[in-house]
Amino acid sequence: MPAELAEPVSASETTEPGFSVTVEASPTLAPEALTPEVLTPEVLTPEVLTPGTLTPEAPIVASPDIVAAPASAVPVAPLVLPAGAEAELEAAAQALEDFFAASSDVLADLSSYRYTTTFSYSGTEDGKPESGSIEVQGAVASAERQTMAWKDLETDEEFAILRVGARAWVREGEEWDEVPELVADAMSQGLLIYSPLAGWSMFAKELETTSKYLGSETVNGVPTKHYATSYLGWSSAERSELTDAEGDVWIAEDGYPVRYRFVAKTTSEDGSRGTALWTMDLTDVNVPISIEAPQ
Repeated sequence: MPAELAEPVSASETTEPGFSVTVEASPTLAPEALTPEVLTPEVLTPEVLTPGTLTPEAPIVASPDIVAAPASAVPVAPLVLPAGAEAELEAAAQALEDFFAASSDVLADLSSYRYTTTFSYSGTEDGKPESGSIEVQGAVASAERQTMAWKDLETDEEFAILRVGARAWVREGEEWDEVPELVADAMSQGLLIYSPLAGWSMFAKELETTSKYLGSETVNGVPTKHYATSYLGWSSAERSELTDAEGDVWIAEDGYPVRYRFVAKTTSEDGSRGTALWTMDLTDVNVPISIEAPQ
C-alpha cells in the first residue's frame, strides 16, 4: 500500500453494558496526498474511492498517465428493432399504399357531391408577362344526373354542360340548348381532368411514394388525414414539364379525397416558364342534390 494511504484502524464502541461493536475503517486518501504522482490507476481502486474520500477538501487531480480512449474506439451497439417491428413497418407502408390506391374507388362509390377546381398560371412568354386562371364547378347527384360549369376568371367567359340520363344540354350565356350526347362528350372532354373523379384517379395510386403524413385535420367539415407530397405526375394534366413540385392532399378518414393542392414551376414546349397552381375541394358528400332537365 502506498505510504500516503492511511492504515486501516479499528475502534471499539460500547453501545450497551455487555455489548461492543468493532468498526474497521476503509483505507482513505489524505488530502495532502492527492497528487498526480499518487493518483495512479493502481491507487484509484473501489476500496480507496469510498464516499468519504471524495470531498471538497480533497479534490481529485487526474494522473497524466490516464489517457481517455478515442471516440472511435468506443464500441457502438448495432440498431436492433424490437421483435415484430419490421413487420409492423412493412404493414404500415402497405396500408398507406392501399389507402391511396383505394381512394379512387371510394370516390366513385359516393352517391353525390359537389366540387370546385381551380387552375391558374403566371409566368412570361417571349419576355412578356402571361397569366390565366379557370374555375370548374360541378355537381354529381347520381351517375345519371351531373352538371359541370367552366369559367375563365380573367375574361368571365363561361359555359356549362348538364346531363340527365342519355340527354344533354349546353349553356353559353343565359339559355340551355339540348345537344346530342356526342356533342356534350366532345365539349366536356377537355374539362374532365378537372373533375375529381378523373383527375384524382389519374395519380392517386402513385402519390403514396412521394407523400408524408402530417396529421389529422378537419377540412370542409370532414375529418381527414393530411399528407404533403412532391408528386410530379400531374404534369400530364398541365401539359408542361414541372420542377420544384410540392403539394398537399387531404383524404377523408372514410377514404375519398376532400381537398388537394399542387404547385410547381413549369416549362412549356415553346420555352415559356412560369408557376402553375391546381386546387380541388369536395363538399356536400352524400347529401341529396337535385339536378333536373332544363325547361
